[in-house]
Amino acid sequence: MPPKGKVTQVLIVFTAAAGAPQLKDEKRRVRVNGSQELRTVINYLKKLLKEEGSSIFVYTNQLSPSIDEKIGQLSELYGSKSSEGKLRLNLHYSLTPTWG
Repeated sequence: MPPKGKVTQVLIVFTAAAGAPQLKDEKRRVRVNGSQELRTVINYLKKLLKEEGSSIFVYTNQLSPSIDEKIGQLSELYGSKSSEGKLRLNLHYSLTPTWG
């Protein structure tokens, strides 16, 4: 757990699943504040994919987390840490239900 008051940054890596459109390499990785909700990341992803009126399904480790989960909590549970202690979270996305 980071010290109180410290903002934790999480590197999110998007990966397309089930025929979803691929993002360009420079847009596949984004750093976000760990206190943000998954909902914020999904809305950003919808804008990148130009699918703002559609549903997007997001998975981590083949599980579909709740949209009100905090990115920092998800990265602690399902992500990884670099040797420098930086958090990384892989998120798979699709336009149709894929797993679980």
